[in-house]
Amino acid sequence: MTDADSAAAKLEAADFQATVNAADVPVQAALGPGDPLIVIVVLDMVGDLNRIDAARGALAAYIQSMGDNAYVALLQAQDGLLTLQDPTQEREQLVEKLMASSVSGFPGLLDSVEQVAGIGDSMLAQPGVRVAALYLTDGSIGAYRGNLVNTVVNPSDSGDLSRRFGSRLIQEKMSSLHSNLQQFSTPLFFVHLEERTNSQDVAYQNGIMQFATATGGQAWFARGLVDVEQLVRGALARIDAHYSLTLPLPADLTGPAELRLTSDKGAVEHRAQLLIHSASGGKKGKKSKQKRKRGES
Repeated sequence: MTDADSAAAKLEAADFQATVNAADVPVQAALGPGDPLIVIVVLDMVGDLNRIDAARGALAAYIQSMGDNAYVALLQAQDGLLTLQDPTQEREQLVEKLMASSVSGFPGLLDSVEQVAGIGDSMLAQPGVRVAALYLTDGSIGAYRGNLVNTVVNPSDSGDLSRRFGSRLIQEKMSSLHSNLQQFSTPLFFVHLEERTNSQDVAYQNGIMQFATATGGQAWFARGLVDVEQLVRGALARIDAHYSLTLPLPADLTGPAELRLTSDKGAVEHRAQLLIHSASGGKKGKKSKQKRKRGES
Protein backbone atom coordinates (compact mmCIF):
# COMPACT_ATOMS: atom_id res chain seq x y z
CA MET A 1 0.00 0.00 0.00
CA THR A 2 1.57 3.26 -1.12
CA ASP A 3 -0.11 6.08 0.79
CA ALA A 4 0.35 6.83 4.47
CA ASP A 5 -3.26 6.35 5.58
CA SER A 6 -3.72 2.91 4.04
CA ALA A 7 -0.22 1.79 5.04
CA ALA A 8 -1.00 2.59 8.67
CA ALA A 9 -4.15 0.42 8.68
CA LYS A 10 -4.24 -3.39 8.75
CA LEU A 11 -6.28 -4.47 5.74
CA GLU A 12 -8.24 -7.70 5.32
CA ALA A 13 -8.99 -9.88 2.30
CA ALA A 14 -12.32 -8.10 1.78
CA ASP A 15 -10.48 -4.79 1.35
CA PHE A 16 -8.89 -5.99 -1.91
CA GLN A 17 -10.36 -6.68 -5.34
CA ALA A 18 -8.55 -8.83 -7.91
CA THR A 19 -8.88 -9.77 -11.56
CA VAL A 20 -6.90 -12.33 -13.56
CA ASN A 21 -7.08 -11.73 -17.31
CA ALA A 22 -9.88 -9.21 -16.59
CA ALA A 23 -12.03 -11.85 -14.85
CA ASP A 24 -12.92 -11.23 -11.20
CA VAL A 25 -11.41 -13.64 -8.69
CA PRO A 26 -11.97 -13.62 -4.93
CA VAL A 27 -9.16 -12.72 -2.57
CA GLN A 28 -9.18 -15.68 -0.21
CA ALA A 29 -6.66 -14.42 2.33
CA ALA A 30 -4.57 -11.34 3.01
CA LEU A 31 -1.48 -11.23 5.20
CA GLY A 32 0.11 -7.90 6.01
CA PRO A 33 2.10 -5.89 8.55
CA GLY A 34 2.34 -7.74 11.85
CA ASP A 35 1.64 -11.17 10.36
CA PRO A 36 4.40 -13.82 10.26
CA LEU A 37 7.22 -12.85 7.91
CA ILE A 38 10.31 -14.64 6.60
CA VAL A 39 12.99 -12.44 5.06
CA ILE A 40 15.60 -14.24 2.97
CA VAL A 41 18.65 -11.96 2.94
CA VAL A 42 21.11 -12.83 0.17
CA LEU A 43 24.61 -11.36 0.44
CA ASP A 44 26.35 -10.82 -2.89
CA MET A 45 28.99 -8.23 -1.98
CA VAL A 46 32.54 -8.25 -3.36
CA GLY A 47 33.50 -4.58 -3.77
CA ASP A 48 33.99 -1.41 -1.72
CA LEU A 49 34.44 -2.36 1.94
CA ASN A 50 33.16 1.01 3.15
CA ARG A 51 29.85 0.47 1.37
CA ILE A 52 29.69 -3.15 2.50
CA ASP A 53 30.25 -2.15 6.12
CA ALA A 54 27.53 0.50 5.82
CA ALA A 55 25.10 -2.06 4.38
CA ARG A 56 25.93 -4.60 7.06
CA GLY A 57 25.49 -2.02 9.80
CA ALA A 58 22.09 -0.89 8.50
CA LEU A 59 20.94 -4.50 8.07
CA ALA A 60 22.10 -5.48 11.56
CA ALA A 61 20.37 -2.49 13.17
CA TYR A 62 17.08 -3.14 11.38
CA ILE A 63 17.12 -6.88 12.11
CA GLN A 64 17.54 -6.18 15.81
CA SER A 65 14.53 -3.84 15.75
CA MET A 66 12.14 -6.28 14.01
CA GLY A 67 9.18 -7.70 15.89
CA ASP A 68 8.60 -11.22 17.09
CA ASN A 69 6.64 -11.99 13.93
CA ALA A 70 9.80 -11.82 11.80
CA TYR A 71 12.26 -14.58 10.94
CA VAL A 72 15.41 -13.88 8.94
CA ALA A 73 17.49 -16.28 6.86
CA LEU A 74 20.99 -15.43 5.67
CA LEU A 75 22.42 -16.71 2.38
CA GLN A 76 25.57 -15.93 0.40
CA ALA A 77 25.59 -15.93 -3.39
CA GLN A 78 29.24 -15.51 -4.46
CA ASP A 79 30.66 -18.63 -6.10
CA GLY A 80 27.49 -20.67 -5.51
CA LEU A 81 24.55 -20.24 -3.16
CA LEU A 82 25.45 -21.00 0.46
CA THR A 83 23.18 -20.97 3.52
CA LEU A 84 24.77 -19.10 6.40
CA GLN A 85 21.70 -19.20 8.66
CA ASP A 86 18.29 -20.83 8.36
CA PRO A 87 15.28 -18.64 9.26
CA THR A 88 15.57 -17.64 12.90
CA GLN A 89 14.54 -15.05 15.47
CA GLU A 90 17.94 -15.20 17.14
CA ARG A 91 19.09 -11.67 16.29
CA GLU A 92 22.55 -11.79 17.85
CA GLN A 93 23.34 -15.02 16.05
CA LEU A 94 22.26 -13.47 12.75
CA VAL A 95 24.35 -10.36 13.27
CA GLU A 96 27.40 -12.43 14.19
CA LYS A 97 27.14 -14.47 10.98
CA LEU A 98 26.40 -11.36 8.93
CA MET A 99 29.54 -9.61 10.11
CA ALA A 100 31.65 -12.73 9.53
CA SER A 101 30.37 -13.33 5.97
CA SER A 102 32.81 -13.36 3.07
CA VAL A 103 33.19 -10.39 0.70
CA SER A 104 35.44 -12.11 -1.84
CA GLY A 105 34.82 -14.07 -5.01
CA PHE A 106 32.67 -13.46 -8.07
CA PRO A 107 29.19 -11.87 -8.12
CA GLY A 108 26.46 -14.52 -7.98
CA LEU A 109 23.13 -12.73 -8.39
CA LEU A 110 22.41 -13.99 -11.91
CA ASP A 111 23.39 -17.55 -11.04
CA SER A 112 21.29 -17.71 -7.87
CA VAL A 113 18.17 -15.57 -8.32
CA GLU A 114 15.91 -18.35 -9.64
CA GLN A 115 17.08 -20.68 -6.87
CA VAL A 116 16.35 -18.03 -4.23
CA ALA A 117 12.87 -17.44 -5.68
CA GLY A 118 12.24 -21.18 -5.56
CA ILE A 119 13.34 -21.37 -1.91
CA GLY A 120 10.96 -18.52 -1.13
CA ASP A 121 8.07 -20.28 -2.87
CA SER A 122 8.68 -23.46 -0.88
CA MET A 123 8.24 -21.37 2.27
CA LEU A 124 5.15 -19.62 0.86
CA ALA A 125 3.56 -23.05 0.43
CA GLN A 126 3.03 -23.01 4.19
CA PRO A 127 -0.18 -21.14 5.08
CA GLY A 128 -0.13 -18.00 7.19
CA VAL A 129 3.31 -16.63 6.32
CA ARG A 130 4.65 -13.83 4.15
CA VAL A 131 8.01 -14.32 2.43
CA ALA A 132 10.32 -11.88 0.66
CA ALA A 133 13.93 -12.01 -0.53
CA LEU A 134 16.39 -9.13 -0.28
CA TYR A 135 19.65 -9.08 -2.24
CA LEU A 136 22.47 -6.85 -1.00
CA THR A 137 24.75 -6.73 -4.02
CA ASP A 138 27.46 -4.56 -5.54
CA GLY A 139 28.82 -6.52 -8.50
CA SER A 140 29.61 -5.23 -11.96
CA ILE A 141 28.51 -7.34 -14.93
CA GLY A 142 32.15 -7.46 -16.03
CA ALA A 143 33.17 -9.16 -12.78
CA TYR A 144 31.09 -12.32 -13.30
CA ARG A 145 32.95 -15.57 -13.74
CA GLY A 146 31.31 -16.13 -17.15
CA ASN A 147 31.99 -13.47 -19.77
CA LEU A 148 28.72 -11.68 -20.56
CA VAL A 149 30.29 -8.57 -22.06
CA ASN A 150 30.79 -8.50 -25.82
CA THR A 151 34.27 -7.21 -26.58
CA VAL A 152 34.95 -4.83 -29.45
CA VAL A 153 36.40 -6.86 -32.33
CA ASN A 154 38.40 -3.99 -33.83
CA PRO A 155 39.22 -1.29 -31.25
CA SER A 156 40.82 0.94 -33.89
CA ASP A 157 37.66 1.04 -36.03
CA SER A 158 35.09 3.49 -34.67
CA GLY A 159 32.52 2.02 -37.06
CA ASP A 160 32.97 -1.58 -35.88
CA LEU A 161 29.44 -2.97 -35.44
CA SER A 162 30.51 -4.91 -32.34
CA ARG A 163 30.52 -1.55 -30.52
CA ARG A 164 26.83 -1.19 -31.23
CA PHE A 165 25.88 -4.58 -29.75
CA GLY A 166 28.14 -4.65 -26.71
CA SER A 167 25.23 -5.28 -24.33
CA ARG A 168 23.42 -7.93 -26.37
CA LEU A 169 24.57 -10.93 -24.33
CA ILE A 170 23.62 -9.15 -21.12
CA GLN A 171 20.19 -8.21 -22.41
CA GLU A 172 19.52 -11.76 -23.60
CA LYS A 173 20.53 -13.19 -20.22
CA MET A 174 18.40 -10.70 -18.29
CA SER A 175 15.41 -11.23 -20.57
CA SER A 176 15.58 -15.00 -20.11
CA LEU A 177 15.74 -14.71 -16.32
CA HIS A 178 12.96 -12.12 -16.29
CA SER A 179 10.66 -14.53 -18.13
CA ASN A 180 11.53 -17.41 -15.79
CA LEU A 181 10.99 -15.37 -12.63
CA GLN A 182 7.37 -14.66 -13.53
CA GLN A 183 6.47 -18.21 -12.47
CA PHE A 184 7.49 -17.53 -8.86
CA SER A 185 5.41 -15.85 -6.15
CA THR A 186 8.17 -14.61 -3.84
CA PRO A 187 8.78 -10.85 -4.22
CA LEU A 188 12.43 -10.02 -4.86
CA PHE A 189 14.01 -6.83 -3.56
CA PHE A 190 17.48 -5.58 -4.45
CA VAL A 191 19.79 -2.95 -3.00
CA HIS A 192 22.79 -2.44 -5.26
CA LEU A 193 25.50 -0.65 -3.30
CA GLU A 194 27.18 1.03 -6.28
CA GLU A 195 25.30 2.34 -9.29
CA ARG A 196 27.41 2.33 -12.46
CA THR A 197 26.94 4.30 -15.67
CA ASN A 198 28.79 2.34 -18.39
CA SER A 199 26.48 0.82 -20.98
CA GLN A 200 27.02 -2.81 -19.97
CA ASP A 201 26.29 -2.17 -16.30
CA VAL A 202 23.29 0.00 -17.18
CA ALA A 203 21.87 -2.99 -19.09
CA TYR A 204 22.61 -5.21 -16.08
CA GLN A 205 20.99 -2.79 -13.64
CA ASN A 206 17.94 -2.42 -15.88
CA GLY A 207 17.61 -6.20 -15.80
CA ILE A 208 17.69 -6.21 -11.99
CA MET A 209 14.87 -3.66 -11.97
CA GLN A 210 12.89 -5.94 -14.28
CA PHE A 211 13.42 -8.87 -11.90
CA ALA A 212 11.97 -6.80 -9.06
CA THR A 213 9.01 -5.57 -11.10
CA ALA A 214 8.24 -9.08 -12.37
CA THR A 215 7.92 -10.45 -8.84
CA GLY A 216 6.28 -7.53 -7.05
CA GLY A 217 9.47 -6.29 -5.40
CA GLN A 218 11.63 -3.22 -5.94
CA ALA A 219 15.26 -2.32 -6.71
CA TRP A 220 17.39 0.58 -5.52
CA PHE A 221 20.88 1.71 -6.58
CA ALA A 222 23.21 3.73 -4.37
CA ARG A 223 24.97 6.64 -6.04
CA GLY A 224 27.22 7.30 -3.07
CA LEU A 225 28.23 5.89 0.29
CA VAL A 226 25.72 8.09 2.10
CA ASP A 227 22.86 6.42 0.22
CA VAL A 228 23.63 2.88 1.30
CA GLU A 229 22.26 2.88 4.85
CA GLN A 230 19.09 4.72 3.86
CA LEU A 231 18.36 2.35 0.97
CA VAL A 232 18.90 -0.78 3.07
CA ARG A 233 16.60 0.52 5.81
CA GLY A 234 13.99 1.56 3.25
CA ALA A 235 14.03 -1.83 1.54
CA LEU A 236 13.55 -3.68 4.84
CA ALA A 237 10.76 -1.33 5.88
CA ARG A 238 8.95 -1.99 2.60
CA ILE A 239 9.37 -5.75 3.04
CA ASP A 240 8.10 -5.48 6.62
CA ALA A 241 4.96 -3.67 5.43
CA HIS A 242 4.09 -5.67 2.30
CA TYR A 243 0.90 -7.69 1.84
CA SER A 244 0.68 -11.21 0.48
CA LEU A 245 -2.66 -12.20 -1.06
CA THR A 246 -3.94 -15.69 -1.85
CA LEU A 247 -5.95 -15.99 -5.07
CA PRO A 248 -7.59 -19.03 -6.68
CA LEU A 249 -6.58 -19.65 -10.28
CA PRO A 250 -8.99 -20.80 -13.01
CA ALA A 251 -8.44 -24.51 -13.65
CA ASP A 252 -7.82 -24.07 -17.37
CA LEU A 253 -5.45 -21.11 -17.08
CA THR A 254 -1.93 -21.60 -18.45
CA GLY A 255 0.82 -19.31 -19.68
CA PRO A 256 1.07 -15.59 -18.95
CA ALA A 257 -1.84 -13.97 -17.15
CA GLU A 258 -2.52 -10.33 -16.38
CA LEU A 259 -3.10 -9.50 -12.70
CA ARG A 260 -4.84 -6.41 -11.36
CA LEU A 261 -5.25 -5.59 -7.67
CA THR A 262 -7.17 -2.63 -6.27
CA SER A 263 -8.44 -1.52 -2.88
CA ASP A 264 -10.99 1.00 -1.69
CA LYS A 265 -8.59 1.73 1.16
CA GLY A 266 -5.84 3.25 -1.00
CA ALA A 267 -3.43 2.83 -3.89
CA VAL A 268 -1.84 -0.59 -4.44
CA GLU A 269 1.47 -1.40 -6.12
CA HIS A 270 1.75 -4.99 -7.29
CA ARG A 271 3.16 -7.27 -9.94
CA ALA A 272 1.27 -7.03 -13.22
CA GLN A 273 1.75 -10.51 -14.65
CA LEU A 274 1.81 -14.14 -13.59
CA LEU A 275 3.23 -17.09 -15.49
CA ILE A 276 1.04 -20.14 -14.88
CA HIS A 277 2.25 -23.63 -15.71
CA SER A 278 -0.04 -26.27 -17.14
CA ALA A 279 -2.02 -28.25 -14.60
CA SER A 280 -0.71 -31.46 -16.21
CA GLY A 281 2.44 -32.93 -14.76
CA GLY A 282 5.02 -35.18 -16.37
CA LYS A 283 2.53 -38.07 -16.64
CA LYS A 284 -0.78 -37.86 -18.43
CA GLY A 285 -3.59 -36.99 -16.04
CA LYS A 286 -1.31 -36.06 -13.14
CA LYS A 287 -2.57 -32.89 -11.49
CA SER A 288 -0.45 -30.09 -10.16
CA LYS A 289 -0.51 -29.47 -6.42
CA GLN A 290 -0.45 -25.72 -6.98
CA LYS A 291 -3.77 -24.34 -5.81
CA ARG A 292 -2.96 -20.69 -5.27
CA LYS A 293 -0.89 -17.81 -6.41
CA ARG A 294 0.35 -14.91 -4.36
CA GLY A 295 0.12 -11.29 -5.45
CA GLU A 296 2.33 -8.91 -3.49
CA SER A 297 1.43 -5.31 -2.75
